[in-house]
Amino acid sequence: MHMLVYFVDQRSTPLAGTLIEMQMAREDRNRKIIALMNSNGIDITYEELAEEGGGSGLGKPHFARLMVKKGIVSTLQEAFDKYLEKGKEYYVHKITNSPEEMIDLALASGGVPVLAHPYSVCADEKMVSEYIEKWVDAGLAGIEAYYGRYVPAQRRKLIDLANSLDIIATGGSDFHGEYKPDLSVGVGRGDLMVPYEALSAIKAKAQSLAATKI
Repeated sequence: MHMLVYFVDQRSTPLAGTLIEMQMAREDRNRKIIALMNSNGIDITYEELAEEGGGSGLGKPHFARLMVKKGIVSTLQEAFDKYLEKGKEYYVHKITNSPEEMIDLALASGGVPVLAHPYSVCADEKMVSEYIEKWVDAGLAGIEAYYGRYVPAQRRKLIDLANSLDIIATGGSDFHGEYKPDLSVGVGRGDLMVPYEALSAIKAKAQSLAATKI
């Protein structure tokens, strides 16, 4: 799952410290993936990976892009499906935190925690609702209901769920450039429109959380 955290305190925070630790663990993970690939005759270096990713935030999408460029696979999706997803040849476990831990870190850092693309959590929509209800009890403030790859019926269900739980229905296109070529910035597949009220609600929640710390 992915957690979005809005309006984080810009000063040193618990969340910032945890993210630094996770970035260091990711670098170690990247080097392990490279070692696995090299042992099977795939010539990919850390320097190439860094260049592909612009030097920071390096991860599996950049490996996938290099594999396409080197002719190992034809598409980014093929790289994930055959080699990089969990259980595949070049998958290396990454350090993660539980949803409750990340919610606590977000709140302790002045941020508003929101669950990104909720249906990625589980294929069973009923289970997704149960998970979200549990995380709302832990402090989750919103869910990404207006999402670039969701059809209108899915968005409506998530909006209704957010309303029933008295949390924020946020949104986003999930634009990732050439890594998600079917999504355009701001409009997803062309039909996405996130209402301004979503931003207003996040701002109001951030102000409310800040007031409780005074």
